[in-house]
Amino acid sequence: MKKCSIIGCDNHLKARGYCLKHYLQALRSGKITKLKKEILCKVENCVDKNNVKGYCKRHYAQILNHNKIIKVDKTSILCSVENCFEYHYAKSYCARHYQQVKRNGKVTVKEERQKICKVADCINKHYGKGYCCKHYRQFKRHGFVVQ
Repeated sequence: MKKCSIIGCDNHLKARGYCLKHYLQALRSGKITKLKKEILCKVENCVDKNNVKGYCKRHYAQILNHNKIIKVDKTSILCSVENCFEYHYAKSYCARHYQQVKRNGKVTVKEERQKICKVADCINKHYGKGYCCKHYRQFKRHGFVVQ
């Protein structure tokens, strides 16, 4: 397929040698503006797009609020809960554990689910309310499990 005649534009040809974007631009204003280069944020190691005064949205908000860039090395700050390897979110917890502390006042322990049906001599996989699919349907239909 043919490409747009504007240098640096790899879009497919639509009309009069232009892609749809450039054709509509020429139709509306009579001229085509140059391609803007995607410029990244001024802050070192930030890969977000430049938004205002050379900074991304996050870093510009830091400048407005604190008059400086706050550097945080996320790789060294992990959640304080044992065996949790998520990044710090607030008060030394990751987002999930912080919400648990906020809601319950403590980090809740995830309970182990029963993996097989709770009916005696049934080894089928758990489906709902502790029953396998077959026994769960019986429970829903009759209100009890038929042996």
